[in-house]
Amino acid sequence: MLVPVQAHGPKQGKGINLKQIGAAHLDWIMLGLIQGPAAGLNLAFGLDPALCLVGPMIFSRLLVSLPDVFRAFGINLLVLADSSVQRMAAALGGISSYAIIVSCSVLLFDAAANWMP
Repeated sequence: MLVPVQAHGPKQGKGINLKQIGAAHLDWIMLGLIQGPAAGLNLAFGLDPALCLVGPMIFSRLLVSLPDVFRAFGINLLVLADSSVQRMAAALGGISSYAIIVSCSVLLFDAAANWMP
């Protein structure tokens, strides 16, 4: 009776894992909460961010939750197997994480440089 409930039990069928879709939405909400103060820094310090700073921030906002979206459809990006789709999506997820770290760091350093006389 407990076999279908256990993790190693038989699968009930393929479908979309709604927990992973929820995790992706949570990532998008958290990144929106990061970009709100980033826009506030632009207004408060009169920063004029270049497109090379805003572009990676938008790119990373869209793609940083890519592992959760793919995991919802059954492709685990945390285990690199032979699938080229899996490798490409994992590379895009890694690049987007790097892009948000770099763009937020540059924005903070620019705000600190304008704040200190």
